[in-house]
Amino acid sequence: MRRSISTGVVLAAASTAVLAGVASAGPGAVPACGANDVDVAISRSPEHAAGHSAFLVRYTAAADTTNCALAGVPSNVVFYGPDGDTAPGISATPQPGSVATPVTITPGHAGISYLVERTGEQPNPVSAVTFSLPSTAGDTSVRAPWPSVPVSGADVQLSAVVAES
Repeated sequence: MRRSISTGVVLAAASTAVLAGVASAGPGAVPACGANDVDVAISRSPEHAAGHSAFLVRYTAAADTTNCALAGVPSNVVFYGPDGDTAPGISATPQPGSVATPVTITPGHAGISYLVERTGEQPNPVSAVTFSLPSTAGDTSVRAPWPSVPVSGADVQLSAVVAES
């Protein structure tokens, strides 16, 4: 009887050690960011290619314990007009060549992406935007106020999230 209790204790201890090793997996095991993990802010970007303008989307840690990853291009983008209704006729597509590289969001380490538009096209007043974070977490839908600048044209392109330098 003592022998089986000792074997049971050893197996339990070994199982605990194995599970502890899985739970504290290497540095690549950063969980995906959910909507409550990040704060999103949008501002006009001074950087852009000729004939285009851009908006900077900044993803910062929502808490001082945030440690999660984003990878890829935001999706399911919906723009809202000043009246709060969906702004008609504006679509968003990924920029050609966008690469999904994981970016870890922590306090002091933000991620950024860009919304790029053509200049000189029809201005569309916008008050807010919603989109899904590029993440595999459960709830990824976020809403951010839009700067007081209209969106130009009917199609904006989105870049993948990269680490802010």
